[in-house]
Amino acid sequence: HRAVGAAVCLVFLLVTWITTGVLSTQNEWPPTLVSASQRGGYVTFQEYYYVKPWCRMGPYIVGLMAGAYLSLRRDKRLPKAVVCLGWVVAIATGLAVVYGLHGDISGDNISSISVAAFYNTVARSAWGASVSWVIIACASGYGGFVNSILSWSPFVVLGRLTYMAYLIHPCLLFVYFQNQETLVFLSYVTL
Repeated sequence: HRAVGAAVCLVFLLVTWITTGVLSTQNEWPPTLVSASQRGGYVTFQEYYYVKPWCRMGPYIVGLMAGAYLSLRRDKRLPKAVVCLGWVVAIATGLAVVYGLHGDISGDNISSISVAAFYNTVARSAWGASVSWVIIACASGYGGFVNSILSWSPFVVLGRLTYMAYLIHPCLLFVYFQNQETLVFLSYVTL
């Protein structure tokens, strides 16, 4: 059953990547919501990409696979080379996802349609993989000082609060914007 589960996850991951890549290329979407607000196309980007599960389920699938890995191989030791490579790849990937859009956000170096489509296709799954590595490493005893920082007791309270804010914020945004009596203009404040 493990192989079937892994195959289903991989198929869904490929489907979400293909769907996102095709939609992003056809609609010429920029790589981020901020870029969409600057260049126009915010509504289609928001409506057809940002909230649709077929474009956004990549990190969820990556998390499922990481959870399955943890439950099946928690007691297995990893070679030191694999641990080092995992940390290097996770850090590099996380930094690329976060800082790779600097040119688009500043307007200095706008991404081409193909680069934007690639970013839209893999960025969220790559971020999920980076976070998953941190979780796997910390849960398996390879977290080092990162595990010490993340295990600090005040972060437990903050973790619960931020998760609750994550769950509630769409409702609050909906109520706020639906109760506006004037037009809402897209800006950095309302974004």
